[in-house]
Formats: sequence, C-alpha cells, structure tokens
Amino acid sequence: MASRHSTGGQMLSDIPLWVWPLVAALIVVVIFHVPENDLKALNTRFIGGEAAKTIVAIASFVGFLAVVLTFIQIRNDFQDREVERTTRHAEEINKAWDRLLQPTGGNIGKGAALTLVYGAGEIDEELDLSCKAVGSWDSAQGKCGTPPRFHKVTLDHGNRSGDELANAFANAPKGIRLAGAKLRDWKMNWVHFPDADFQGTEIDGIEMRNSLLSGRFDGARFARCDLIQSAIYTFDTPPDLIRCNISGATLNWIENPRAHFLGLRAWADYPPLTFDNEDRIFPTEIYKVPRRIVKIEVLRKISLCTPPTDLHGNPLPLESRQLLADQLDRPCQTMKAEDAMAKYPNAYQFRGSIRDALFKR
Repeated sequence: MASRHSTGGQMLSDIPLWVWPLVAALIVVVIFHVPENDLKALNTRFIGGEAAKTIVAIASFVGFLAVVLTFIQIRNDFQDREVERTTRHAEEINKAWDRLLQPTGGNIGKGAALTLVYGAGEIDEELDLSCKAVGSWDSAQGKCGTPPRFHKVTLDHGNRSGDELANAFANAPKGIRLAGAKLRDWKMNWVHFPDADFQGTEIDGIEMRNSLLSGRFDGARFARCDLIQSAIYTFDTPPDLIRCNISGATLNWIENPRAHFLGLRAWADYPPLTFDNEDRIFPTEIYKVPRRIVKIEVLRKISLCTPPTDLHGNPLPLESRQLLADQLDRPCQTMKAEDAMAKYPNAYQFRGSIRDALFKR
C-alpha cells in the first residue's frame, strides 16, 4: 500500500507546473459555457438542496475521520521509529562490546567502542581490557605481544549535578584493568576509576578534568597529560609523569623520593596537592579525604606558570585557559615558588577534600 501511495505521489510530482494553471483555466471556460438555467438547477441540487446538506455532513465526517486516522498513523510511525532507533542502538552497543573484547592487538577501533559502551552506562565491575585479555598475548613467553590500543576515548559525566556526581563516584565500577594497553588522546571529565590496574600502561595525550584514578600503576607512563583538578592515587610504585600539567592535581605520591617526573608544569595559582592522611585509603573514599598543598621542595621542581589575566589584571578562570600540555614546546613565564605563594596566598593555604572542591555544583 505504501508503495502505491508513493508511486501516486511521484506521478503527481512529475506533472509540469504549467499544467495546473491550464487545467484551472479550462474549468473556468467550461463553467462559463454552461447555460444559465442549467447552472441554477445545479446550484439548487448540489448547494441548496437536502442532498447537498447530507453530502456536506458526510464529507465533514469523512474529513474528521481522515484527520483521526492520519494522527494515528503519525503516532504509529513515531513509535515504529523509536523501536527501530532503540533496536539499532542496542545493535551498536553489542557490536561495540564485540570489538572491545576481541582479543586482537593494535588499533582496531577499541577506543570508539569504549566511548560508546561507557556513554551508554554499560561499564560494570571488573572489566578486563588488559593486553592479556583483549590484546595479542604471548603465552609461551608470558608477556604481551601486541598491546591493544585505545585511541581517542571520551569519558564524560560533566552534565550531572553535584549529588549525582558524588553518588557516581561512590558507586563507580571497581577493578577496571588496562594493564599493558596503549592509550592515546583520551578525555576524561568527572570520571572515577577506583582500584584500577594500569600496570605497564602507556598513556600518551590525556586530558583529565575533575577525575580520579586509583590502583596500581607499576611501570605506567603518562606523557603529554593535563591532570586538571584530578587525582591519581596509589600506594604502590607510582607512574612516571613526563611533560604534564598538574594544575590543582592531587598526587599522594609526588613527595615520595621514588616518584619519577620530568617537565611538570602548573599554573602558579593552582599548585598541586597531596593527601593529609598518609595511611591507605579505601578507593571509594578518596574524594572525602582532606588535602594540602605539596611541600615547597617539590614546588621548586615544577614550572609554575604565570596565569593569563583579563583586562583588569585578574587571573582568568581555569576553564578559560589554554591547556598547558598544548604549550609544552613553548616556555611559559615562570614564577619562583616563594613568589607564587606570596602573590596567591589563598591558593597555597587551601585545605579541603576533593568532594568539597568538586561536588558543590
């Protein structure tokens, strides 16, 4: 039936536009050539008579019925489209899972698949995306042959309210494993991965905002990273940080002599922090623990960049500043730690938990 309607519509649309005015003119000519007595008889029969009233009533009912049926058809079409959309989305999620868990090394689109399943709320406990699980694992030598690559991943909860974020952080999926994987060009916003496994993970290019990672980072390497107001927590071997922006970042191990970092930067009014409590913290409780600014000995090893200002000389909001990791090839105007502490005293007297800083939205 649909094909006949579409065919009829196509036939009408194929008629040249100049034909319709000609048809209207011919109808007018025919009416003018009908004798006047015949026109009166037609007027009496089809306009003023009882038959005409009956026809009008029937036509009105048919018109109303047509409107109702049209509405029902439109509603059914929308419902069918919604079912198709839901089915198609479910199929996309299933395909993403298949791609994500396929035991193949290299870049085969696992990054896009991870973005999709995370955005759909599909990530659950103990998700294993390590080289051993989804890469090319060399069983004979007991090591990773070709690591899985997760490129251009976006994980974002930035549209949630403060209470929703706090609940999401407290109930975040635990035990995410990315050991031995290669991550590149990631964006994480308001994300919490507690008790995760990043052992031997290479991360090249990551922008973390207001996010928390905790777990094991033995042999992990973060390069070209922006850890803006984010936290990386571990009581094992800390990751290497190479050419990273740690403005407002919380790193419980940065004062540890074993910590290895090179080319770190931070805005002078957003120095890095560490936790007051040096005891082990339960992963889901990290965001509740009080923090303090790192010791001045550590600050002196970091390039503290003078923040950009507005026309009145006030520092621009953090979200309005260019990412420091994008400027690593250019020197920033630095300040000595003592000068920064004197110029931005409030920033260096800060004490508070991640929850206090982040969830008041």
